[in-house]
Amino acid sequence: MKLLNLPKTEKFLYPTSDGRKYSQTWENKFPWLHYSKSKDAAFCIECILFGQPSSTDVFCSKGFKDWKNASGIKRGMLLSHNNSQCHQQSAARTHNFKTISSGEKKDILSSLSQSYEENVTRNREILLSIIDTIIVLSQQNIPLRGHNWDKQAKREDGNFARFLRWKSENVPLLKTHIETAPKNCDLDIGYLRGQGYDGASVMSGNTSGVKTRIQDVQPRAFYQHCRAHVLNLVLSATCKAVPTIRNLFDSVNDITWFMGASPKRKSIAERYISDDDTAILVVNDDDA
Repeated sequence: MKLLNLPKTEKFLYPTSDGRKYSQTWENKFPWLHYSKSKDAAFCIECILFGQPSSTDVFCSKGFKDWKNASGIKRGMLLSHNNSQCHQQSAARTHNFKTISSGEKKDILSSLSQSYEENVTRNREILLSIIDTIIVLSQQNIPLRGHNWDKQAKREDGNFARFLRWKSENVPLLKTHIETAPKNCDLDIGYLRGQGYDGASVMSGNTSGVKTRIQDVQPRAFYQHCRAHVLNLVLSATCKAVPTIRNLFDSVNDITWFMGASPKRKSIAERYISDDDTAILVVNDDDA
């Protein structure tokens, strides 16, 4: 279809039908309006390019040529089409296309990519703050868990949670995350495919253990004994099976208990122990 877009300096004699014809002045009010010389009809270029393919609107199908009812407030078809929902949607798509093509606005892919990158950066900062808290607690030999029950908040106020909240006071992004995070309430157990605990019956028991209760809800959540705990059990059993190693650990345990059970003994040990690896501790029976 050839749409006529004549320069204002070029004159074209529009065909007359029933004493009326197309008026190029309509295009001043409706920029989307274009005339087809071959069909002697008017079309909406925006609806043709960005409208619904299944649209039966005359302006994007066979063309409009009812010149008598083209203009006017009550029966004006041009104004009616301009205000229609389908045209407004096409006009919005046309505007987006123009602004993106001219570089005034980023395309959808770029916008999504930027949003994705911002989300990744934000999550990484939160994760690094959490990891940093774990490292500090580990360096100070402080366990992550705790047994201080917060009656008002109705939660266990463990060391990790307590230190993380303290750190969030200086990290606004972490503070927002702690206050607004879903706290795992929206996790779909239908996607759960595994679970792992130690060998305690309360966790891995076949009758009423946590493992069994979860598998009653999601049979695909296969249980796996914690590998770290298995390694610990293997090392412990190995040490007990070798007499020399067993006796060594028993002696270390007895010495530790002996020194730690009495402040006096500990004080005496501190007086005699030096940085020299060859130092020998001699304790009189009276001191003990």
